[in-house]
Amino acid sequence: MVDAKEPGYANLLTYDKVRASVAEKLLDESARQLVALGARQLRWYFAEPEAGVFAEELFRTEDKGRERIEVRILPWLPANKALFFSR
Repeated sequence: MVDAKEPGYANLLTYDKVRASVAEKLLDESARQLVALGARQLRWYFAEPEAGVFAEELFRTEDKGRERIEVRILPWLPANKALFFSR
């Protein structure tokens, strides 16, 4: 299972009040995905390194199965966007 996060998260993380909300959203989403995952692998791609590092640290501190989520950085280029979002 793959989840791709587009640009914008890094900017949101610069605001303390929004940062907690982003963390809550990522934790909620990852919890739902882990329930649906079964034996499959889960990989999250972030367009921005800052957001990827934030998610990885969040998943490691919250645990609850989130160590199964592999976080990767994939810059948001037109060619990469086509990998995840085809029309």
